[in-house]
Amino acid sequence: GDSPRIANLDNVWSYPYLVRVEEKLLDIDFAAITRDPNLSIRAWNSLAGHNVAIVTGWKILERHLAYLSNLIKVKDVEHLLLLLQHGRTDVVIMDRYSGLATARLIGLKDFHVNDPPLESTPMYLYLNIRHVEIAQKLSAALQAMKRDGTYNRIHQETLSHVIGQHTGSGH
Repeated sequence: GDSPRIANLDNVWSYPYLVRVEEKLLDIDFAAITRDPNLSIRAWNSLAGHNVAIVTGWKILERHLAYLSNLIKVKDVEHLLLLLQHGRTDVVIMDRYSGLATARLIGLKDFHVNDPPLESTPMYLYLNIRHVEIAQKLSAALQAMKRDGTYNRIHQETLSHVIGQHTGSGH
């Protein structure tokens, strides 16, 4: 399996060998992260005129930011935040949880996560097409875990250190 991935990855983005598990895993907030607390990024078009960096291959971001001539693409989240830390970009766009966790890991201080996020997107698990027969079973299992509270407990246990760390400012 591969997750988290956007809906329609199999159809729209031409990955016909993948099948989506129908039950959503989670919603991911894609947010602008800056060093300047006065730089307010509220919409995709408000990024024009800024040096913006993203991770290569994050389809949702590539789609929204294709109009930018000054878009920097790097191989991973750590490199994004290092660009920001060293003043080589004004804004990085990434999911909030990865941003907070990675900032903590590399010791990035004095950053600002713009709120509200630019977009909150449902994310899914995908399987290779040869496992299509278990996709429905996985979907039912996820639904059951959400109903009985298991999903929420696991979500809180795995992300509470990031969620509780801070929401807006990296101070």
